[in-house]
Amino acid sequence: MRLACAAHVVREAQAGGITLRMLQRIIMSNTYFEHGHALLIGIRYGHWRNIRPLNGTLRDVEDLQNHFLHPDKAAYQSENVVALTEEKATAQGILDALDDLAKKTQDDPEATVIVYYAGHGETDGQNYFFVPYDFDLAQWQNGKKFDKNKVVLSKQFVEKIDQIQADKKLIILDCCHSENIVKRSLESKGSLFLDGFVGELERNLETDNTREIDEEQLKKGSGSVILTSCEADETSLDIGTNGLFTQVLLECLNGEKNIEEDGWVRLIDLMRYVRGEVAERAKARRHDQHPVFKRIENIGHEDFIICAYDIAQARALK
Repeated sequence: MRLACAAHVVREAQAGGITLRMLQRIIMSNTYFEHGHALLIGIRYGHWRNIRPLNGTLRDVEDLQNHFLHPDKAAYQSENVVALTEEKATAQGILDALDDLAKKTQDDPEATVIVYYAGHGETDGQNYFFVPYDFDLAQWQNGKKFDKNKVVLSKQFVEKIDQIQADKKLIILDCCHSENIVKRSLESKGSLFLDGFVGELERNLETDNTREIDEEQLKKGSGSVILTSCEADETSLDIGTNGLFTQVLLECLNGEKNIEEDGWVRLIDLMRYVRGEVAERAKARRHDQHPVFKRIENIGHEDFIICAYDIAQARALK
């Protein structure tokens, strides 16, 4: 009886001009990547006088939010995508949001967590830190000093990330000198990095990908990965509409040059596309910018899936 009813619905839909693919899309509107969570942080700094704001950061967050919420793309549930921008992105606001994310995912061992930050990154030579909305710019300019309660130190940030007990964590930082978060906060964890794989990737990029990358090294399926928009001594380009790095990131999340072409975006897709593409576009602008990948943990037995770029194809409904 149910099958007959289903067939009737299909016939009625087709009679009304709705194709089977359209009907599948309608069905998919109630299907989510239910274990996906994203915290998206962006600060423009328009409240600072006499300082040029970062015009791309809020667009970066908006575009990423739209991708993760889009029912035909990543299809994250709306309550699992949090955008923290401008006056909400104070030092305490950022730390509290990371705590909330940890609580929200603590009972979901299959969770995939994306934490994204677009804003200023600074260092005083000893500490690397993110610059929240309530940062005292005058104090910094007058003596390179800062109130530790008004910044997010990289050590604090990493400790908060470590408290998120999710199966998969991807931390994305689009800010100047962002590799410093790895160099200054995670030196004691160096033995856990996938340095061998990163080195192999870089050698392939230098030789125009003439050799194959061993995908088996990414068949682990869980862990924590940091992707920074540039190396420690580089700046991250803000090109107005988006940050250059995030522009390329969005292309990858939307399936550009996807390896499997199966609707899913995996870590290896980012690793193959983002670093080389950002470096090439930056060079065309006479700028040096090279994204950096670092793996903190490496456990599990499945592909590291980040999100979908076509949820219907990923769910095999096409």
